[in-house]
Amino acid sequence: MARGCRPRRLLTLLVAVAMLLAACSGTGGGASNEQSASENGAPSDDGSGGAGSSGNVVSPQPPGSGYAMVDGLEYTFDTPGGISCTVTDDEFAFSHIIGDNEIVLGGGASISGGQWFGSVTLRVFADNGVTEYSAKIVDNPSGIAVDGNSVSYSGPMEKRAPSNDGSPSEPEDVGNGTFSATC
Repeated sequence: MARGCRPRRLLTLLVAVAMLLAACSGTGGGASNEQSASENGAPSDDGSGGAGSSGNVVSPQPPGSGYAMVDGLEYTFDTPGGISCTVTDDEFAFSHIIGDNEIVLGGGASISGGQWFGSVTLRVFADNGVTEYSAKIVDNPSGIAVDGNSVSYSGPMEKRAPSNDGSPSEPEDVGNGTFSATC
């Protein structure tokens, strides 16, 4: 990889994560929200996928759509958020929203040293605060799969729930889940 490409990718990743943390901009509408305990459960981590992988995208979506299934929740997104969707063999960034930023799915990652690094999160906003579900990419980089304009992470996730006193909460493992998007 050319030296000039690494700072651009890192900057792209940092901008994507910063925009996601700012809860993405956009207006609602068009997204469907299905919340269920999903009887088929989240796919298990079978070691498929990984850096620059092709195929094996879990729950591939139609162009411009996203999907999240974690901790008994399931959402389908068709409204883009504030991050432009891009997927290549060695980096990706996307965001989707439901409503007026009530539910946000997004993030980004790139390959460095043959491994994926970055973050992908699902944020659910409610009166009592924000519940955030995060893909454990650093612990499970092989959970990422790329195929054309589609990307997915399938594997271990963690949750940060709102605390009663407003202090930062500790992450809680919630088992396997899936985040998927297609540009």
